[in-house]
Amino acid sequence: MSEDRPPEGSGHFVDARGERCPLPVIRLARLAGALEPGALVTLLATDPAARHDVPAWCRMRGHRLLSVSEAPDDRGSDEGGSDEGRDDGGRDDEGRDDEGRDDDGRVTTMVIEVRGRVG
Repeated sequence: MSEDRPPEGSGHFVDARGERCPLPVIRLARLAGALEPGALVTLLATDPAARHDVPAWCRMRGHRLLSVSEAPDDRGSDEGGSDEGRDDGGRDDEGRDDEGRDDDGRVTTMVIEVRGRVG
């Protein structure tokens, strides 16, 4: 399965890769609010906070988290300098790597079933 497209039959799709908290949840909530109960939404997120925020949002709003999976984020470049010998994990003072990313290099895919509209 390509990480650029939702799984077959998953319905709607939010690509929040590269977006920081709270944007993945805001975008998910905006879409879910416009959908009928039973609709499926696939969310891709690289912000590590989304791994905790989205399940919490689902519980608070009554939606059902159907699946969570993680894989390397292949969108990054393999070019550039080596982090060998650095003791900062290849990150600057604000937690960003050499490419300006502040995620951990993984993409989390979550499939959510919308259970009802929330005002």
